[in-house]
Amino acid sequence: MLMAKKKKKPEDPKEEPELPEEAPEPQPEPKDNKILKTAAVAVLLVIAAFFVYHFLYYRVSAEGFAELFADSEKVFIVMDVTDIEDQEIKTNVMQCAVDFAGSSGMAGKNVSYFSIENETCYVLEYKEEGILTKEFCMEALDEGITIYVEEGPGGAEYFRDHMMVYVGSNYTLGTCGIHKR
Repeated sequence: MLMAKKKKKPEDPKEEPELPEEAPEPQPEPKDNKILKTAAVAVLLVIAAFFVYHFLYYRVSAEGFAELFADSEKVFIVMDVTDIEDQEIKTNVMQCAVDFAGSSGMAGKNVSYFSIENETCYVLEYKEEGILTKEFCMEALDEGITIYVEEGPGGAEYFRDHMMVYVGSNYTLGTCGIHKR
């Protein structure tokens, strides 16, 4: 006996489909995205902390540097002539360092002189003298306070362990120096 298949009734076109009563729950974020977002936030916090430290703690005023300098026994004067092609500017950077060396504020200080050009460091008045590596000289700077002279538009910036002095073609003889009050 064969049975006939029942035919489905066509749906009434007037009937509207049923809508869900509630919106579907949002799917949880993949674990990888959460890890990436957390890592990005952590990196941004580290960068922000560095800038806060560098600009609020590490930088000091000229008066603050003068106090730190007065308390320091060991002083390094570094003239960096790396990549300076203009001979006048190169001479001015070196003259500024010489002017610092001869200033009254250096009296009683243990002063060492470094001249850096590319990866070479010329050393005078230090544990080792002569032609050494730039790396050697940069590591030695941790032993004291540094006056670092390089090419720039003029002026100075002050930090807890060093002072950056910028010299250009318009340097006036004798303007670099630290003087006792």
